[in-house]
Amino acid sequence: MVHCNGVCRIDPFPLGADDSSDRLLILRVVRAEHEIDALLLPSTWRRGSARRARARIRLFRACQAQILCGERSCTRRLFPPRGLFAAGKFDQYKRYIPYATLSQASRPWSVRFLVKSEAEVDQWRHTLREAVGPNGQLIVSLIPEVEFIIGKPAARSRPAAARRQNRFQLVFRRFICAFARRHPLALFLDDLQWLDVATLDLLERLVTHPEVRTCCWFGAYRDNEVSPSHSLLRTLETIRKAGARVQEIVLAPLVLDDVGALVSDALHCAPEHVRP
Repeated sequence: MVHCNGVCRIDPFPLGADDSSDRLLILRVVRAEHEIDALLLPSTWRRGSARRARARIRLFRACQAQILCGERSCTRRLFPPRGLFAAGKFDQYKRYIPYATLSQASRPWSVRFLVKSEAEVDQWRHTLREAVGPNGQLIVSLIPEVEFIIGKPAARSRPAAARRQNRFQLVFRRFICAFARRHPLALFLDDLQWLDVATLDLLERLVTHPEVRTCCWFGAYRDNEVSPSHSLLRTLETIRKAGARVQEIVLAPLVLDDVGALVSDALHCAPEHVRP
């Protein structure tokens, strides 16, 4: 504020620069850099096409599964802009609903293709119809948005439960492969300690199947809630024996500097002021 000849003049200033929120907002994501480096995908995912990525990923492993142990999970920044990223979170109160989390994870990137040009949508319509064949209703029941791409599937008689499950797993694998052949696909599933039996069986078949090439599987679970007899650990052992690479990364508790950075960011002050 400047006084000149009895007139008060206020110089321009940015609005809200010194305002404080009436709510505590924690915006910083504290990361353990060593663990994040272990999660980063091959450079071809971040700079190239699906075809180039497919060639390189085979050198690492056709199917990879990375498991996070602890209570901090990976973020979308780990994945390439040209790739497809899907994320879902298991719920302890929905663990008896088969494939509920896969539905949650798949819907956003299915909708993504609806905003493309008509020519691109036609291409995907042809690709997905070819992938699902006469069993499109199995996918539409899980991901209703797919109907806007492939159209209303023809009704089919319901087979016995065992045959229906096998048919769904086959069709879902083809559906995933249809996307993964053109875009590297990363699937992240959180809270695996609560996953349902049907999804567990499907993931085992997907991760170990040679057709599922350009997919990278990520998961997170709370190791204090997974006992040695948990079905998740038994499935991981089966996946290892099938030749797939499973990398487990144990996330340690945050150190003092991490907590200081978190608090100073939330309170908008220097780290040395919050350290005490």
